[in-house]
Amino acid sequence: MTAVDGDTVKASNGSLQHHGKPAVAIKPKGWGARHTLCLLGFWAFAISYAMRFNLSIAIVAMVNNTKPVESAAHHNHHVGNSSLIVEHEEACVHLKTPPRVDEHGVTENLDPHGQGEFHWNLAEQGVILGSFFWGYVLTQFPGGLLATKYGGKWTLGLGLFVTAIFAILTPMLARTHIYLLVLARVIQGLGEGVTTPAMHAIIAAWAPPEERSMMGSIVYAGAQFGTAVTMVVSGYLIHAGVWGGWPSVFYFIGAFSLLWFILWTMFMYDTPASHPRISDEELMYIQKSSSSRKETSHEPTV
Repeated sequence: MTAVDGDTVKASNGSLQHHGKPAVAIKPKGWGARHTLCLLGFWAFAISYAMRFNLSIAIVAMVNNTKPVESAAHHNHHVGNSSLIVEHEEACVHLKTPPRVDEHGVTENLDPHGQGEFHWNLAEQGVILGSFFWGYVLTQFPGGLLATKYGGKWTLGLGLFVTAIFAILTPMLARTHIYLLVLARVIQGLGEGVTTPAMHAIIAAWAPPEERSMMGSIVYAGAQFGTAVTMVVSGYLIHAGVWGGWPSVFYFIGAFSLLWFILWTMFMYDTPASHPRISDEELMYIQKSSSSRKETSHEPTV
């Protein structure tokens, strides 16, 4: 036991124990450990939603939307004084629109510049985009159980770490086989499914009752921020051709998420009492605010 003030001592487990008169929960000034939690939590949801929706932007550049010109063997298409003869059905050229014809009746093939490398139909694109949520829905309930048993820090952190790894692998897997891409998205959904339940557990442990709504609002606002930013940044990266165009969308957010994971493991702890660098004033404020709320709460009367 270490003395903090006349009526308060710090136990070996890091918690503050009070003797005599109950200590008053005085809000400490300045930046505290709970503010670092808000900042890291905000970015956790920002990168979570960025990795969730970046494929919705990238797939526009990934897919070749051209359609083959309708043709059959030995069909004649008369244009002016000349004719375009298609000798074999296999000879049709993939064009987004029918061939252009100049003033002399000569057909011109359109340049398919900007078209993607994957010939996925609409059904396949739907499966790819929806597969994330197949995994996401499966880990909602287990995520809460894992956070309760092992703590929200590692439940949330490892979930986003796995998602980031598969974000970086997405271009390679997509070019290998569509089923591998679908599997990667399912795994990403499994990883992100634990984020919200884990964050609920973290906020419950860290937020004083009078700050709980504010802290939750800041953390969960990262979801909308991440969605908005990934729409703009993904479009820019694809248009600029950075790191090969559309693959850069996944490399960028994956690398940023791994950087976040390092900071999360360094500065985040499951409870205030387990934080080695939290001030005694902030620890007392969080603990006394929570205990005072429990002491003053009453069961509703009928």
